[in-house]
Amino acid sequence: MTVAAKTKRILILCTGNSCRSQMAEGFLKSFDKNLEVFSAGTKPAEKVNPFAVKAMQEIGIDISNGVSENVDKYLSQSFDYVITVCDNAKETCPVFIGNVKHQIHIGFDDPADAVGSEEEVMPVYRRVRDEIKNDFYEFYLKNLMSKENIIKVYGSGCSNCKKLEQMCIDAAQELNINATVEKVNDLQEIMKTGIMSTPGLEINGKMISSGKLPTKSTLIHWIQENIN
Repeated sequence: MTVAAKTKRILILCTGNSCRSQMAEGFLKSFDKNLEVFSAGTKPAEKVNPFAVKAMQEIGIDISNGVSENVDKYLSQSFDYVITVCDNAKETCPVFIGNVKHQIHIGFDDPADAVGSEEEVMPVYRRVRDEIKNDFYEFYLKNLMSKENIIKVYGSGCSNCKKLEQMCIDAAQELNINATVEKVNDLQEIMKTGIMSTPGLEINGKMISSGKLPTKSTLIHWIQENIN
């Protein structure tokens, strides 16, 4: 059985929601159109920073229709990740008090602090833009990019084999991962693994256990340790 992960929901926070968080939202959406990405601020500005809009347009990403939102709008919603992007050294980062699985910080200088003519400040916006792109792409690859996982349950006819198969399906759904759970009944295939008793559990090519039915918490730990 194939278990498909649910769409990840991400909220990006800063103070004004006019520049860094807007650019980060634009990048995540460009990396993967299936993500649900939002951004907000504790003291939202009246509009998205025009220099941020221009910097993103230079690389083909349009954030001109963005709206600076108040974080209060999202407090009743659930998110997989809430990411703050403020500069810890100069700002007090907002804290999200809503329902979130993972709250992390990826900080950047505020390009709006740059002063001077457009010609003088745009290099700052471009630098921060590129830093946001690099750091958020690294975050995307590590945490959000869909990856297939193969979980095999080895066993022919044993009651615990069927139980373990269902436990693996339930665990994959609970962990919200893409996974194919396979039941292997062929005796020759089972013998090739070298296990002496069933059920046997293999995750992404690594034999994890045999001859016993793990607890739910143990199984979830094993899957977390060995998923892609």
